[in-house]
Amino acid sequence: MFNRTKEVPKYQQIHSGLYKFELPHITGLFKSMEPDEDKVREVQRFPVEVYVLNDKDIANDIAARFVMYGNDTRAVGDRYAQLATILRRAYFTALFIPDVPEKIKWIEHRSAENTVLNREEIVEIELKWDEKSASYSLVGHSFLNSIFD
Repeated sequence: MFNRTKEVPKYQQIHSGLYKFELPHITGLFKSMEPDEDKVREVQRFPVEVYVLNDKDIANDIAARFVMYGNDTRAVGDRYAQLATILRRAYFTALFIPDVPEKIKWIEHRSAENTVLNREEIVEIELKWDEKSASYSLVGHSFLNSIFD
């Protein structure tokens, strides 16, 4: 039905450093739960920081560190693999040319307002890339003391 996204290498130089942006994500509700009278639908925005070719990371063979932050109303949570897939499809060809690296660190920063224990949490997310479906799936997670651990 849909054509599979293929990553095509191009030849250009990416600059190391910090890239900051917000990733929009349509949250959506079940159709039966959405009000009919309001035709304006919510789009969540999740702040993202990408640390590319950081000296400390390079020493550990890590090409980039993606940190996704929850917003004022919700944590990234179970949407992480889906959002990471969107990031890979949208930005990796431009960031990592000619080859997409295998060692990328994925981190979620949860604000105290969005956690059960009402305290800030920094979580390393372990993802697996599936070539056939061209998407990430969640493997596991572990807590960190800092986004730079």
